[in-house]
Amino acid sequence: MDLNLQHLKTITVLYVEDEESVRNIISQTFERLFKKVYLAVDGQDGLNIFKEHQNEIEVVISDINMPNKNGMEMASDILAITQVPIIITTALDDKEYLLKSIELDINKYITKPIKTKELILDISKIVEISRKAKHIKLATISLATKSKNVNNEKKELEKKVNRIYKELKLLRVLSDHYISIIYTDKNAVITDVSTKFCNLYAYKKDELIGQKITEIQDETHNNEIQKYMLEAIHNRTSITTIHNFETKYGKALKCNMTLNPHFGTDGYIDGYTFYLDLLP
Repeated sequence: MDLNLQHLKTITVLYVEDEESVRNIISQTFERLFKKVYLAVDGQDGLNIFKEHQNEIEVVISDINMPNKNGMEMASDILAITQVPIIITTALDDKEYLLKSIELDINKYITKPIKTKELILDISKIVEISRKAKHIKLATISLATKSKNVNNEKKELEKKVNRIYKELKLLRVLSDHYISIIYTDKNAVITDVSTKFCNLYAYKKDELIGQKITEIQDETHNNEIQKYMLEAIHNRTSITTIHNFETKYGKALKCNMTLNPHFGTDGYIDGYTFYLDLLP
């Protein structure tokens, strides 16, 4: 993915970093690329700046370990004010911080040293998604107030908004490679997989996309996955069960599988998501 410089020039960011040398290096790049950059030296300073300029700031990038108020505390305070994309950077690989970031709906959790181009690409993508979500919300409100069938149209639009927010959560987790997921179309043909799945099962994405999901399940359970898919459609609900998928090299791995059906606005099935949690 290439940098869209025109898009970057529309974005205002808040960058919070207590280490002066890191702050100076990153901010120099930010100031060349983004519309406006607000700099803060710790969590309390970042919170104060955000409160003053929250109508401008579209994304917050912050370190965790800082004096006065750490990054997680600041993020929690900011999200209590308004929903804004937040990217956390840290020199630590701490599970507690990771879990906290997921709990707070942090959009990205990055370990240092920071790869500047990747960070900028993440910012661009996250802001674009956030803007689309905001536009859909505004469209929902506008259409609902003008429509003669307010209740029905509002419900349909709210479903679309809720689906986008679910996809946003999924993208946040996928981008950090923490959940093993398979996407298929309505015919069980794989349309995408997470990096986590590829790492666990020794596949490359292009080896899986376009294949039937049944091609990678344990041969001893050939008909089970079709049965679960039909059950999910019939009951219009998620199915959780134990299932085996095979690695590229034929090794069966047992996992806790949650199958989630997706229905279009016409009420018909248009795809599935499979969430896999490897069992010991």
